Amino acid sequence: PAALCYNRGMTNYEVSPVRFAIVGCGTIAPTHAQAIRTLEKQSGGADCTLVAVCDPLPARAESLAQAFHVPKV
Repeated sequence: PAALCYNRGMTNYEVSPVRFAIVGCGTIAPTHAQAIRTLEKQSGGADCTLVAVCDPLPARAESLAQAFHVPKV
């Protein structure tokens, strides 16, 4: 479902949901993932979602994906 947005003239138009991916699953990545999850909860999942994570170390990417229920690694 698309979200409704308003431009300066207050005309309604639809925007596509934002899909996030985290590239690099090091120390700061869980903080970013949590921030994205917070945005998801605030929007009811309609406006944004975390869809993928990647890292040169597969175990790190898998760990973050598992912790935040990310579908693609």
